[in-house]
Amino acid sequence: MKTTKIFSLFLLIALISASQTTTPNYLVSSSLDGKIQIWDNFDRSVRTLAVGGGFRVAPIVTFHQTRKNIIAFAPSEISYPIIQMYDILNNKYCSCIHIRQAIHSLAFHPTKENLIAAALGDGTIKIFNIKKRAYVKTLRGHLEPVTSIAFPLNPIDENIIASASQDYTIKLWNMETEECLMTLREHEGKVTSVAFNPFNENSIVSSSADGSTKVWSIRDQECVKTLQEGYSPITSVVFHPTEKNIIATASHDKKVRIWNISTGALIKTLGGHRGKVYAVAFHPEYEHIIVSSSFAIADPKIKVWDWKKKKSWIKDLGGLGKTVGTLVFSPQYKDDTFEIQMEDEIERIGFLIEGLMAPKKSYPHLERIMVDTGDTASIDIVRFAALESLFCKLV
Repeated sequence: MKTTKIFSLFLLIALISASQTTTPNYLVSSSLDGKIQIWDNFDRSVRTLAVGGGFRVAPIVTFHQTRKNIIAFAPSEISYPIIQMYDILNNKYCSCIHIRQAIHSLAFHPTKENLIAAALGDGTIKIFNIKKRAYVKTLRGHLEPVTSIAFPLNPIDENIIASASQDYTIKLWNMETEECLMTLREHEGKVTSVAFNPFNENSIVSSSADGSTKVWSIRDQECVKTLQEGYSPITSVVFHPTEKNIIATASHDKKVRIWNISTGALIKTLGGHRGKVYAVAFHPEYEHIIVSSSFAIADPKIKVWDWKKKKSWIKDLGGLGKTVGTLVFSPQYKDDTFEIQMEDEIERIGFLIEGLMAPKKSYPHLERIMVDTGDTASIDIVRFAALESLFCKLV
């Protein structure tokens, strides 16, 4: 029995040491039937939440930036919605906040973990304290509904937040003083999305119904580059998490486009959706993987792409009953140790394992396994299943 335990322990240590992350990367999607689907590492749907309250709306979803197993969501564009927090790992609801205005966007603060911002239909942005379940700040100034909000990921000033609106403008705010610091005007249509450059806090990008994506200098308060390919409305824009100057846009012309904002070059056009592309997201760890969704009844699929290959399409994630709205990956995990909670003898073994672990490193062979061979089974889930089995043997 002791030999079995020792052997299992060594195998367990080997498995953990090879593990690339402490928690799987989750992909969360929402659909027009009021449901949220949680996907394990963009491969298989592991959970479905019915949150629409009977309304035919696609819920707005966002991930917590520090407690990365927590998502917040709310039905979009209805009166008196509720913002709910959900713990993916523990499969439970953990908080809720009642609102009196339609919600168009949600964003957790990157460092102040109890704060979440909501973009509302009355043209305001409200900042809520999750623990107190009450709003603490209100930002007023937009003349039309606010469509998108964003915090800088690595803020020099923790009080900065950006907003986009149907009034054709982007605004930057001081959240603490509730002051509008600047208003950026050049779009000729409703501004649909705004995002901070994760590598340069002086830079933001915005997308618009006028068909353009604009790059802005915050310091100079001006547009420094306009990216445009046709005049179809752009619904969203996102930055690549690890490659500087790379963004992706989703468009009504059924295309996803990859741009270099430094040169203004169009790097790649991904076509294949049968309806307007509503959302797009880069994988937080596999730099070549991007997913997109279509807001069309004829095309209720999420497409997975390798945007660096000539033949970019990898697969479709099906099984979605209605049109897909929100699409967001869990942020990349930065923990350097694997935390295991156990009791008595098993707890001491857990501490031993934790002490032996090295910081995370990149494992290119995992990418080859998952992409080049076409085997997209979740490696992390296989590992966790093995760990669970081994712990049972140890006990």
